Amino acid sequence: MFPWLQENSYKYGPIFRWPGSKEDVAGTVEEVWRCRYVGVQAATEMYGQGLCLEEYVELKAGANA
Repeated sequence: MFPWLQENSYKYGPIFRWPGSKEDVAGTVEEVWRCRYVGVQAATEMYGQGLCLEEYVELKAGANA
């Protein structure tokens, strides 16, 4: 079931808060049980661009500056 969640949860709005591939960006180790609801649009953008929450927030802040 976990692989399905990794590949499909963004379609419903949650993201995996600290993915293992982003430990250096997120500043913490991977925690596969931690999810955060960010909404379908944000989750889809993050998934499609391979971003963690910190990168997404930085990207959005730069776009609004």
